[in-house]
Amino acid sequence: MYNTQVINPAYVGSKDALSFGLLYRTQWVGLEGAPQTGTFTIDSPIGSLDKMGLGLTIVRDELGPSISSNITADYSYSINTSLTSQLSFGIKAGVDILDVDFSRLNIADPGDIFETNIDNKVSILDHKTIFKGYEAYLPTFNCRPIETCLHRIPDLAEHFIYLNDDFFLINKTTPTDFFKEGLPVLRGKWLKFDKDIFYKKFKKIKKGHKSIQQNAAKLAGFNSYYNFKHTPHPLRKSTFKKYFEASQEIFINNIKHKFRNESQFTPQGLANHIEIKNKTCILKNDLQLLYFRSYKKPLIWYKYKLNTKAKGKLFLGMQSLDLCPPKILEYLLEWLENRTDFKK
Repeated sequence: MYNTQVINPAYVGSKDALSFGLLYRTQWVGLEGAPQTGTFTIDSPIGSLDKMGLGLTIVRDELGPSISSNITADYSYSINTSLTSQLSFGIKAGVDILDVDFSRLNIADPGDIFETNIDNKVSILDHKTIFKGYEAYLPTFNCRPIETCLHRIPDLAEHFIYLNDDFFLINKTTPTDFFKEGLPVLRGKWLKFDKDIFYKKFKKIKKGHKSIQQNAAKLAGFNSYYNFKHTPHPLRKSTFKKYFEASQEIFINNIKHKFRNESQFTPQGLANHIEIKNKTCILKNDLQLLYFRSYKKPLIWYKYKLNTKAKGKLFLGMQSLDLCPPKILEYLLEWLENRTDFKK
């Protein structure tokens, strides 16, 4: 079921002609609710010099009570680096639609998580929606202003989970993995500020994920910071709303930068430290995370991690798959495909 176009938009137009792909797979034939997947792809080079490509992918998955549909469009641009090779860039945009009919399940103990079906609950938001009243700071090419405005999404629930786009849930999760008695479960550990670490006083400190967390902790009045890794973030809308309504200048200073600026803070980190300060959260040292940031190790190392270490984890993060060697990428995708088929 693997098609390079689904993962890497730079792939479209790499062939010399218009290409179609149609694929259908059904598993566990005869069992009610068995997985069924259909995929349609089309791509073609465009332009007189064949430097550009366009593509379209449509994927439909049916599994038990759920039907998910994914439609994406791809664009690529290639630069010749020699007579026999080229470097391609690509962008992808799309929409995911999910339907879940819980009435198709045999529920032994009907609970609140099964009371309402999921019916095409997908919303595509223009930045103007969450920046309403602050349109002067658009356009933005910076994730931090967008994250600062997450609580302004219309009809957003009080309790919500924010995940980055390189995340997978790889084992069964329950609401209590994210919230317990209405309180967010925060995964991380306490660290000193860089300025308080002796050896870092003699080297240039890199400004990045840790530094913007430290900025957030300082705003909340801490002398150290609770460092959260690249994990899902359980958040409460009221925490953001109450703080930013009382701190308009801080809100504006964080959304005004069109590109990342070292003076900014991570809004998730600010919310975490406010919850810690108010004792309205639960701290958990076990990240339950398997995280791949680079792919320089041999294939056997990834096999070991996925088939041994993943058993006790809930989350898998994989960055920069476009830099992954082909054999490792093929194995990772095959492992994920088997995982998302819910094989026991």
